[in-house]
Amino acid sequence: MASPLTVLLGVVFAAGAGLCLLGAATVWWWDDPGSTLFGVYVGVWGALPLVDSLLSLVAGTVGVSGLVWVVAVIPWFLFSLVYTGRPSTGRSWLVVGLPVVGLLPWFWSITTGAGVAAFEVVGILVFVYYAAVAVIGSLLVLQAAARYGHLSLRQGVWLALAGAIPALTMNAFGVLTERVGEVVLFGVYATGLVASCVVVTLALFADDVFDATPAAGTIGERAVLREAEDTIVITDDTDRIIRHNEHPATLAAFADDPTGEPLAETLGDGIEDLAAHETVSLRTDDGVAEFDPQVTGLTDQHGRRIGSMVSLRDISDRERRRQRLEVLNRIVRHNLRNQTSVIKANTEAVAADLTDTALQDRLDTAMESADSLTALSHKAKRIQTVIDESGTPTAVNLSDVLGEIAADSRQRWPAATVTVEQCPDETVETDREALSFALTNLVENAIEHADSETPAVRLGATVNSSAEPYPVTITVADDGPGIPDREVTVLDAGTETPLKHGSGLGLWVTNWTVRELGGELAFPEQGPDGTTVAVRLPATL
Repeated sequence: MASPLTVLLGVVFAAGAGLCLLGAATVWWWDDPGSTLFGVYVGVWGALPLVDSLLSLVAGTVGVSGLVWVVAVIPWFLFSLVYTGRPSTGRSWLVVGLPVVGLLPWFWSITTGAGVAAFEVVGILVFVYYAAVAVIGSLLVLQAAARYGHLSLRQGVWLALAGAIPALTMNAFGVLTERVGEVVLFGVYATGLVASCVVVTLALFADDVFDATPAAGTIGERAVLREAEDTIVITDDTDRIIRHNEHPATLAAFADDPTGEPLAETLGDGIEDLAAHETVSLRTDDGVAEFDPQVTGLTDQHGRRIGSMVSLRDISDRERRRQRLEVLNRIVRHNLRNQTSVIKANTEAVAADLTDTALQDRLDTAMESADSLTALSHKAKRIQTVIDESGTPTAVNLSDVLGEIAADSRQRWPAATVTVEQCPDETVETDREALSFALTNLVENAIEHADSETPAVRLGATVNSSAEPYPVTITVADDGPGIPDREVTVLDAGTETPLKHGSGLGLWVTNWTVRELGGELAFPEQGPDGTTVAVRLPATL
């Protein structure tokens, strides 16, 4: 019957061989960040009892297990850096590899029996150092697993144990040597190797630790901070700056590194103020600039606030263009309205004294054009109001809206026939005023461009809950000559050119408004006998 020590040695060698196979499989089957280093680490740890026994039997050398374990710690720590997305530089290799030199005098002392106390003390310190390095690697893996939502904590635990168990085993083995019997000593050794074999197997095959690594998240965070054109500032729960990207160097407030300073003292506004402002003015190297502040709260896995991220986008050019357009729009509308009134008044005065029928017709045409320009000015003002002052979404009954538009249209154009053909008694969450404005424009466009004195316009609506992303479809169909292809082309292109442009604001403003409602404008039927324009909308704005 085999002795307990023989059984334990058999377990040690079997577990070591199993770890060697797992290490080889990791190197062979996986090609992910750190997989090769992890495979080398597992293989070296598994080879430890085999190498130690072989050299002990062949050359009579003792203490090799300590050297082999230290060699195994090196790929383990480098793996923890690569796996968690931290840079593995030449300095990292130097820090984790150079102290091995301190084991050479220790190894010489114990193999030759010289018994130099100083060498042995240095050796003990080196072992403690590598035990700490192994534990630090495990803590890095655990921290990454707890930090990133795409990793389970269990995955981090398996990997952390894979790095910590050998360190605990070898240190326990060294402490217990010459204090306990061989059975207990090799029992500890066997337990450590078997436990390593189990956790590595679970990590590789039960939780697929290399299918989702935290490296992308860590590297991505650094890339965002490094590459982002916006100013990005991260604060803690007391609103003190703990990190920022390099871009703020152009801000006068960041001329001196403000890390550790309150955000309010650095920028002049705190988190709450920045969240409430649409724009903030900050001094830069090129003068005062306008920024769009975006504040995002940072929380831990328990939903507790741990800080904030502030993004500041330079919108100075955009703001200048907006202000210029507002001024230009206001001046053009004001002057257009005033000058048109002057033209019409003088034209009417001249027409009152004319008896020439031909000249009278020309003046009538001029007054109609003046009226058209005045209406265009009012429409432009209405467009700006609807787009700039979009209301809060409310429950809108489709049947009511279409009925009101049909009634108003019949009153404005008595010769036209405007009917509601089909409309379910459904409600949608949208901006009622903007929706009515867009549909009224389509009806107006159909009537004014009709080639008949009695145009017919048909309104309809359907709701299909499965038709994502636009379950609501409202149609405006006419019997007119159809919308010219160039009009639709211009809308699709989203811009006008000197050689390709639309004939008016009607379709443009309808398209803008529908997009503000989160929908799209489509032309399912288009031809010489009429056109159907479809307004496709989401169920909620």
